[in-house]
Amino acid sequence: MVRFRLLGCLEAERNEESLPLGGSQQQAVLAQLLLDRNRTLSISRLIDGLWAEDPPETAAHCLRVYVSNLRRILYGGRGETLATYGSGYVLWADPGDVDICVFQRLVQLGLTALEAGDAASASDLLQRGLDLWRGPVLDGLRDEPFAAPHVAHFEELLMTAREHRIGADMMLGEHARLVGELTELVMTHPLRETLWRHLMVALSGCGRPAEALAAYNQIHDLLRTEMGIEPSPQLKSLKADIIRHGVCSPTG
Repeated sequence: MVRFRLLGCLEAERNEESLPLGGSQQQAVLAQLLLDRNRTLSISRLIDGLWAEDPPETAAHCLRVYVSNLRRILYGGRGETLATYGSGYVLWADPGDVDICVFQRLVQLGLTALEAGDAASASDLLQRGLDLWRGPVLDGLRDEPFAAPHVAHFEELLMTAREHRIGADMMLGEHARLVGELTELVMTHPLRETLWRHLMVALSGCGRPAEALAAYNQIHDLLRTEMGIEPSPQLKSLKADIIRHGVCSPTG
């Protein structure tokens, strides 16, 4: 059984032994097959994912060599798992053996628990998903032509998971512990209103309403300067709630 990791640099492991995956283009072939696991990818699509609109004349030959090498490295040369179908290839993989699939499943379970009001389970499930990240998704392959939409998708899912895990933790009353994490996050992602809303809730929830209002002023100025828009009605309502009461509900 081979396990694959894409949440960081691409890795493959068999019996807890790391497998050598070759150069960046060979790894890019494997990454494409994993991202569309259990579905046939045409040779032309795989070539586009490697060279975009400027493939070399030897592109098809190079692709065959990469696939042959990967079969040998991963499966001892057998073609049942990394299989040829017509004018394409398919990699058969159990979702439990691919970290991005496990991550997506844990996030979905966490969101379901959160909707059911089970904040403790939601926090645990979402954090287990977040713990799978070893670095930037597809690290080392992010400049390959195929990578951009996948990077954008999983980075957005990462932020969604983190935002909801923070929301679950605040439902558990952990406002003070979250202030530092949220302060760092709004500096890294300054235009994500959800993070600013969480920061305002965390600050007001641990008795720091003046700082919560200062945070509102920061995101207000950023949105007007960078995007020419006002904060959302939800954020404005949170500001008014803090002004009226000094503190607000755990989830804002």
